[in-house]
Amino acid sequence: MKEVNSSENNQSLAAFIDNDNIFKSVKSCHNNPRGYDIEKVVEYLNDEGDLRFGRIYFNPGDFQGKRSLLHKFNENLIEPVFTDSYDSNGETKSLADSRMIWDIAKVYHEHSEIDKFAIVSGDKDFWPVIRKLHEHGKDGVLMYVEGSEADILRKTAKKIGWKTYSVPPYTKARSR
Repeated sequence: MKEVNSSENNQSLAAFIDNDNIFKSVKSCHNNPRGYDIEKVVEYLNDEGDLRFGRIYFNPGDFQGKRSLLHKFNENLIEPVFTDSYDSNGETKSLADSRMIWDIAKVYHEHSEIDKFAIVSGDKDFWPVIRKLHEHGKDGVLMYVEGSEADILRKTAKKIGWKTYSVPPYTKARSR
């Protein structure tokens, strides 16, 4: 396991991961039903700063049979947050975005020691969030699945000097 504070960059970092957005984006853009490489996401986060606060937002059904994944999050100071969902015209919609936005605002106001925020989502709903964090002097990182991200989100992140990463699909072969 990579050390949590392995970064040369000692800015304190808070990370918020929209699992539903990233998983569905990898599935549709890369035709990969196995999802994305969470270890690579954690590696990117550790390279960006000293991860002090992390949350990954899930639909509770996403964790069936994946206890080892919970362990990996806990090892890297990333707390799983189970969010509600609802049915809209036959499609399951997650309420993770509103919960993430609330948590980002709460961490911003309650933890002044956090220097940098990482948002792992390509959803346009986070556009005003990154703008406000920038207005208040916070540095940031945006991670998304290339080809599925909202243009306004990516362009704004780059314009304000946030680092951007494309989240890679999961490629490791299953052990037999």
